[in-house]
Amino acid sequence: MAYDLFGNGKTALRGGWGISYERNFGNVTFNVIQNPPAYTVISILPTDVGGTIPITTDNAGPLGGSTGSKPIPKASLRNVNPDIETAYAHLWSAVFEHQVTRNFLMAIDYNGSKGVDLYSIENPNRPGSGNVYLGDPCPTTPCANANLTRLQNFQYSNINRRGDNGFSHYNAVDFRVELTNLGNTGLSLHSSYTYAHAIDNISSTFSESSNNANLGLLDPFNPKIDKGNSDFDLRHRFVFSGTWDVPFARNMTGAAKGFLDGWTAAPIVTIRGGFPFTLFDCTNALTTCMRAVQTSPHSKTGSAVPDPSGAANTFDYFNFSSGFDSSYINPIAGISDFGPFPKNMLTRGYFYGPGAYTIDLGIYKTTKINERLSLQIRGEFFNLLNHSNMWLTLSDNDISSTTTVHAQKGVPPINANERRNVQLALKLIF
Repeated sequence: MAYDLFGNGKTALRGGWGISYERNFGNVTFNVIQNPPAYTVISILPTDVGGTIPITTDNAGPLGGSTGSKPIPKASLRNVNPDIETAYAHLWSAVFEHQVTRNFLMAIDYNGSKGVDLYSIENPNRPGSGNVYLGDPCPTTPCANANLTRLQNFQYSNINRRGDNGFSHYNAVDFRVELTNLGNTGLSLHSSYTYAHAIDNISSTFSESSNNANLGLLDPFNPKIDKGNSDFDLRHRFVFSGTWDVPFARNMTGAAKGFLDGWTAAPIVTIRGGFPFTLFDCTNALTTCMRAVQTSPHSKTGSAVPDPSGAANTFDYFNFSSGFDSSYINPIAGISDFGPFPKNMLTRGYFYGPGAYTIDLGIYKTTKINERLSLQIRGEFFNLLNHSNMWLTLSDNDISSTTTVHAQKGVPPINANERRNVQLALKLIF
């Protein structure tokens, strides 16, 4: 939908709405091949092997040994909820655009989406679920580990279930300013600032979704308890870019024009905020770690302090040595895997890492061969200044084993464009 507000072709309002369905992608259903009788995956707890799981070089792991025999623990299952719904999302947008002058444009963009019945991953058959949800008896309260029972299937251990318990919300407002061929100098400038917020209860259908290696949802029977900032929530992002078609050789002729004309410079400056992360507490956990329980406020954004060890480019960004309570256990199961969780348990993605900025530059030389063909030589510089951003290092975000979260310079995460890269290319334009 588009509407010319004042009938002069300079102010437009556009908008739209749509709905998009997601297919049930291959891995969700393909993993059922790992079920008995042709394939068996076992999930071993300390109680299955005498109280501790030793470190071993034997390929059979804790089931290895040269004498005697050991019972094989119950197999785990890969399972798809037979009533799974097809995931879909509502998508909507609105744009207000106004041409101030012939070369000056201002705009406000709004984009939003709502994900419904998104694919989730969870374990509804955890140890203790039978005691908590079915009232299976224990000789003592809370249960000892040997008395923890499972909810749905006593023949098997953990169930790696794919369901439709996910949901998401996204809203973004973008402010744009565009100047084209400013003063007939060949200079065009573009800038935009985006404020956005992404919320969900699981950011990936796989178990790496910032859940401390838990199998997806903290509570499969209360998926809303995982509502929080998405792993990819990026609140603030500013981009400034430009192109300058260097004009001073336009009227030259001969060799001077061939060498000096046709040059273009194209810089891009990107500044963004940090991404969120989740703080867990595995102190009393058996298989699933709850999120940390905060008793006094902590800054959500941290600050860089040189690491006391003196390690190069390493900074202490968060100090979580105090202000938390690790005493919670479920009164029936005696572990922290089950609720009702304390009201001051942190939400997903509560804390944010450091922001980052990069400067990229493109230099292009376009030479006209004839009326139809042009040859362009391209030089592109990514992270032109070889600037080293500060990256949050989350080797462990469990306060039961560490209280300091580090940030480092020069140690980027996978796929980060951290070091200067130079790319040269030839392009034939016809």
